[in-house]
Amino acid sequence: MDEVVLVETRGPDTFYLSFESGHIDRAIGLTGLVSLLLSLLATYLVTWLTYRTSKRLVAPVSWLAGVVSRWDPRESDVTAIKAGSLPRDAGVEVQQLAEALVGLTDRVAEFVQRERDFTRDASHELRTPLTVIRMATDMMLADPNTLPATSRSLARVQRAGRDMEAVIDAFLILAREADVGPQDREFDVGEVVRDQVERMQPLLADKPVSIELIDEGAPAVVGSPQVLAVMVGNLLSNAAHFTDLGRIQVRMTADEIEVRDSGIGMDSETLAKAFMPFYRADIAHEDRKGMGLAITHRLGARVGWPVSLRSQPGKGTTATIRLVR
Repeated sequence: MDEVVLVETRGPDTFYLSFESGHIDRAIGLTGLVSLLLSLLATYLVTWLTYRTSKRLVAPVSWLAGVVSRWDPRESDVTAIKAGSLPRDAGVEVQQLAEALVGLTDRVAEFVQRERDFTRDASHELRTPLTVIRMATDMMLADPNTLPATSRSLARVQRAGRDMEAVIDAFLILAREADVGPQDREFDVGEVVRDQVERMQPLLADKPVSIELIDEGAPAVVGSPQVLAVMVGNLLSNAAHFTDLGRIQVRMTADEIEVRDSGIGMDSETLAKAFMPFYRADIAHEDRKGMGLAITHRLGARVGWPVSLRSQPGKGTTATIRLVR
């Protein structure tokens, strides 16, 4: 190792300083290492303090988001985010956001209630003229002097009236403030389906289409028979409208209800949109508004009886109601 000697003369005195150059290198290296460690430590401390501060500021927002995510859309409980219920570390911004959410929830609830009231009242009002139309057409069809052409027109009026009644029934169910659970009871699925098949018979009188009912063990389930009647009626009505020749087969098992027709069928694109409201793939059927399948699907999701479709163009469609018990 090299040795360095420093000599300095001041008057009669001479100063000698001898040292090794490696000590200087080690001193410089040690100083740099200590400086680097101190810099890293300072960076870590600043980062940790920033994280803690940010977490403390964001925690009330995360808590608020969690509370809102657990809300039931039909009955939102805003008690937890009202003034006095917020966490102690909630800042002014979080309090303002909570107040805005409470106000928004109140306005949404008022809007939904207004829409439900309108749907319920309008549906009840529509029932009266439909009842008059049905009774009048029944009397005219029973008259032996009614001309065949007139009878066919009256049958079309009855089909349209039946479709409208099914839509009204569905709207009344969907417009209820609570789920249909309070009206649930044990009922025979076969009885409901047989009634809907009988109601469908007159609508097929002027078509070369037969309807067949197969009972392979229809169960008794707990639910709303009115809901199931609307769902099955919509599926049968849809099958009757899109089947001009052949047959409609209704099969009941312990787990499902299957409505199979030999109608025009649907391709994959149409099948993907079949449950969309007002969607009509066959514009030739002007009397169809595209609501039947959408209402049936929504009712099924509401009560836990999911509806699925299988179809091929020219080979008919199979609709299945899964009776989840």
